[in-house]
Amino acid sequence: MKSFFIMYLILDESGDLGWKFDLPNRAGGSSRFFTLGHFCCQKNQNHLIQRFIKDINIKFNLNPNIEKKGCSFDDKDALKICQAFNKFLINHPDLRFGAITINKFKVADNLRIDCNILYNYGTYRLLNGLIHPFQKLHLVHDKRSIKVVKSKFIVDYLHTQLRTMHESSIIIDYDPKTSSHFKDLWLADWIVNFVWRHYEDGRSQAYNELRQSKQFFETHLYF
Repeated sequence: MKSFFIMYLILDESGDLGWKFDLPNRAGGSSRFFTLGHFCCQKNQNHLIQRFIKDINIKFNLNPNIEKKGCSFDDKDALKICQAFNKFLINHPDLRFGAITINKFKVADNLRIDCNILYNYGTYRLLNGLIHPFQKLHLVHDKRSIKVVKSKFIVDYLHTQLRTMHESSIIIDYDPKTSSHFKDLWLADWIVNFVWRHYEDGRSQAYNELRQSKQFFETHLYF
């Protein structure tokens, strides 16, 4: 990928940023893990995302106008999606996807006070290895996914950290969207959920398939 291209990056997450561990997740308690995931390409390749989503809608006989969240796919169908995704990536070697998973049990108390701090740091760690040598980042995010995230904070934080680390004047174009009306976000939602369910629930079929791709980048925090 060349430096004069704009990076088009879709960011989403699974899990929550709550800290109630005395009850099970989904039964009054918080998730034990939190995963941020992304799918990225050159700006002039973003049509490929819509092509893949269209193929999945046809394969599973889904309504193309109604969003189906990653958590709605059972493990068998999630595996099929990941198998199709890996085949799709073979023909598009410039595309990248990845995830960072946070073990919330080990997060320090001072990072639990303001969820923006943890979210922004996790995002930075996820994106740090991808940004250089791009000059502009078009960052798409589901504005309804995590209500505590403040767009100004995340943009200012990423600008400061990435420019300091890479000594560049990278421009971040932050573009929050509503996923039900913006299909590009659907793919990131699927990927991040398939990674997160591996850690949270031990449902690993789809995750193990994703790991087979050389275009998959994964890292962790507090493991």
